[in-house]
Amino acid sequence: MKNDPDAVFINIRYHLAWNVIHRRSLFPDPQTAFEVVNDAFFDSGSSVGSFVSLLWLAPDHVHVYLESDGEEPVETIAQEIKRISESSIFVRASEMGSNTVAGNYLWDKAYFAETIG
Repeated sequence: MKNDPDAVFINIRYHLAWNVIHRRSLFPDPQTAFEVVNDAFFDSGSSVGSFVSLLWLAPDHVHVYLESDGEEPVETIAQEIKRISESSIFVRASEMGSNTVAGNYLWDKAYFAETIG
């Protein structure tokens, strides 16, 4: 603030949620998969210039916490987080010997977003 008193700093917090494609029960034991999925979301944060964390993992959907500087629309950020986390989860699931991830897509295209705080 001392260097540029007219500067505006924005920190927008979002609650995002989206489904596994076709509402498949991909995570039948969410407690076991939570760390792997959270790591995938956390890793995607640096790529979108935001902080991303998994709030809740259900068998067929996720709830995600996002902090953004407002530079990019939430649509762009959400789709990028989904793309990056999907790739990361595919890799991590295959490393664990899991065959629960099948096909080319993990997440549904639609998502829910609301600002919080």
